[in-house]
Amino acid sequence: MKNAWKGLVVGALTGMAGGVVLDLGVGSRRKAAAVMGEVADRAPGVIERIPEAASHVAQRTADAVRDTAGAVRDADLPGTARDLAHKAQHAAGGGG
Repeated sequence: MKNAWKGLVVGALTGMAGGVVLDLGVGSRRKAAAVMGEVADRAPGVIERIPEAASHVAQRTADAVRDTAGAVRDADLPGTARDLAHKAQHAAGGGG
């Protein structure tokens, strides 16, 4: 009878673990279904806003490119490079 009790305990624990796993699976499926329902409800509104968002991104990118091009055009790059080289030479202990 010692082994029978061990078998009952092992069987009960195994059954309990299996039941918990099944319950978790059912709960996960319910949550996933609820999330998918919310996504389906909100998707049309998100889809409608995509062209507006894309236009906004394109405009901001064009503005950034225009600003950068203007800054490069107006910069005194040879003078800046010469000044940086002079500073680096002095920092390294060289004359100049």
